Amino acid sequence: MTLFNDSEVFQKERPTKPTDAQLDKFYYDSAKEIVNQGYSDSDLEDIVEDLKDLKPFNDSGFEMGKKLDRRSHASYDLSTMFLEHLEGLEWDYRQVNENNVKTWVKAHNIQPQFPKGTKLIVKESLHWKSKTGEELYITGGNPELAVYYVNANPNENGGTVLPYELVEARCSIQE
Repeated sequence: MTLFNDSEVFQKERPTKPTDAQLDKFYYDSAKEIVNQGYSDSDLEDIVEDLKDLKPFNDSGFEMGKKLDRRSHASYDLSTMFLEHLEGLEWDYRQVNENNVKTWVKAHNIQPQFPKGTKLIVKESLHWKSKTGEELYITGGNPELAVYYVNANPNENGGTVLPYELVEARCSIQE
């Protein structure tokens, strides 16, 4: 038995979204959980179609519930508990992709180039708040997800979470 299949081993870039097969499984598993929790007794396929139409990254559970109440293929018990369940869809979705990143890190043995405490100069913007020439420090990171925590204050333990490859490509070490 192999730890990774060929498509995972040969994917050189960081995974940024679940595969179509993973999304299908995510929606099906979510629909099964909705039925198991008693929030709907409709057909799983109808619930899956409704879930695909929701925007868990943009809407609250309340907003998603309103959408399901207005236009859905299935019927739902729009209780507070169900709305809280809908809130959790974003977390569940993120976990699918986080697992992809962890697999990618293991497959490629991704290692940080900059240790904690490294002083950096931003050569090219890292995100909407960063500026060219800004001084930042590596204040930590998560090696399982291949991310640095960067902060203008070297004494902070956290900071903005950024992928290794982005920081390493757009920053240089300040001696």
